[in-house]
Amino acid sequence: MRQYPNSCREFLLILVLIVLCMSGIYADPAIDLGDRYFASGMYREAITEYYRFIYFNPKDLLRSTVYEKIGRAAFFDNDWPGCSRNMNRAVLSAATPEEKDARELVFAELALAAGQYSTAKEQLKNILAESRDEKSLLRSAFLMGVSSVYTFDWNTAYLMFEEYFKKTSTFSSRTEGRVLALLKFGKNAYYRDRNVAEILSNIIPGAGQMYAGDFFEGLNSLAVTGLCGTLMIYSLVTYRFQDAAITFLFLFQRFYVGSSFHAARIAVEKNREKRTMIASGIMELLLQDAGVQ
Repeated sequence: MRQYPNSCREFLLILVLIVLCMSGIYADPAIDLGDRYFASGMYREAITEYYRFIYFNPKDLLRSTVYEKIGRAAFFDNDWPGCSRNMNRAVLSAATPEEKDARELVFAELALAAGQYSTAKEQLKNILAESRDEKSLLRSAFLMGVSSVYTFDWNTAYLMFEEYFKKTSTFSSRTEGRVLALLKFGKNAYYRDRNVAEILSNIIPGAGQMYAGDFFEGLNSLAVTGLCGTLMIYSLVTYRFQDAAITFLFLFQRFYVGSSFHAARIAVEKNREKRTMIASGIMELLLQDAGVQ
């Protein structure tokens, strides 16, 4: 059997490694170690190894995949800024439109899970505007619908879910109808105007709270502010001007101004409660139909 010189064998070994790397069979040790750290829940150690690969292979075709791995690890390490930064890099370094769609979808899913709804919507808008892949478009429409529900953007949520329901059979027709009905209710529901609540309390202390939906808070504000006003007037009538000034500056003014402030706050809180109730109802319907308890 023919024997190759040592230098020739080393050359052949290097050639084989190059071919394996180009074919994707050979896995980089840094990525392998990072994956093992990630699987063990050692996310910071995983990130270090992934960055090691990026440092030594700045132009490698795998860099988008590795940036995504860093983003996932940062997410599980409760580091949203790190997650966002590296998922952006993963999107920007994607080699193909399909890869870019995949990275943006993962970015949107992580943002949703982190409660970063505006970031999720930004990524999904990019896919809906640029992608030609039907699966990516449908998935993006669904996630955009979910993001819009959580941000109480009923119009966008309705459009996205309506489009998704038309083209898929993921959910039962009963669930689809109830979800769209709730979204219509969210669009047309009556919400208190915080400005109106504030103006009413400026006119009659407590009236704004009653308008906003908290009758007892309004009654309390009316009674306390009225008592302070009565004390101030009584002091003026009995020529105790110093007492009247003290009552006005330290009691009446405080409760009068506070009445309008609390009226606006209550209006905002009541509106949020209603919107949250609608959003929770929609998500509960979707999760129940999908078999998630």
